[in-house]
Amino acid sequence: LRACLLCDSKGQRSAAAVRLLNPLLHGLATATLKPSITPPEFLAEIEPWLAEAESRQQAFVRSLNPDASLPEQRSILVAPLISQERLTGLLYCDVRGCFGCFEAEDMNLLGVLANQAAVALENTEWSATLEARVAQRTVDLEMSTAALKASNQDLAQRNQELTIINRIQQALSVQLDIQAICDLIGEELHVIFAADTVSIALHDASHQLLHFPYFRSDGVRRTPSARSIEAGQVALLLQSYKPLRIDTTSGEALPETIATELFHQPARAGCSMLVAPLLAGKEINGSVGVQRNTGHPYTDSDLHLFQTLTAILSVMVERARFYIESE
Repeated sequence: LRACLLCDSKGQRSAAAVRLLNPLLHGLATATLKPSITPPEFLAEIEPWLAEAESRQQAFVRSLNPDASLPEQRSILVAPLISQERLTGLLYCDVRGCFGCFEAEDMNLLGVLANQAAVALENTEWSATLEARVAQRTVDLEMSTAALKASNQDLAQRNQELTIINRIQQALSVQLDIQAICDLIGEELHVIFAADTVSIALHDASHQLLHFPYFRSDGVRRTPSARSIEAGQVALLLQSYKPLRIDTTSGEALPETIATELFHQPARAGCSMLVAPLLAGKEINGSVGVQRNTGHPYTDSDLHLFQTLTAILSVMVERARFYIESE
């Protein structure tokens, strides 16, 4: 006896189960019985009957070599598996003449089994599809949840930044003293960015000097001496009119001029800093920097907020200067 179950998926057949003649049964037949063949050879041999059943989409019984000797005779039985008018597979079995032959009753029984198998395969396929859909929906939901969480975090970050900006703008709205403005902004930068060093440098174009109205390092406020503006190379590093984020924790080199001129100390390895120009139009009138010696390096979000605060400082310093000059 040889039998097989083939499943059909989108026109592509695959052998789900193959049962070939047990060699132990050879002794029951004559010496002319052929040895067992491999499953691929078996499937190639029965391909015409499978194609016929697939085309007709109905079961049939057939006798092969009816006039030959019993070992050479074969009775075959093929039934399609159909569910909801869709071919889902094929059942095939055959038996040599020395073991009997299939009858119409066998075909009817196989038809019942084929119908049951078709429903079972359909349910299995539906279950697998459902599981795949559930798994995909779970992945989509997790991605949506992660995106929503990130969006909420970003929104919370933006709200926090707006709160900081509004608080600073309200405090500066009635302030026209440059030193008071720098003190207020400097203290905010120290707290907001958890900075070990905060430096605000202003250019005094009339005297060609660089003043430091606010400087805090390692928790101590002090007033560095003014220096010649020609010696100030920091402005040259900021000619792009954009803020800089320097992270030496990742091996990035720290420009020595920024360390010595703006932060008044040798360059430190493993630190993170933000530096931005103070602009009046396209003229650089100063620079601001914060430095964190340990902990997490500054992020792009930190850089964005830092740029906003330095822009506010630029406007307020220019307004105060204009007020002083107009008196």
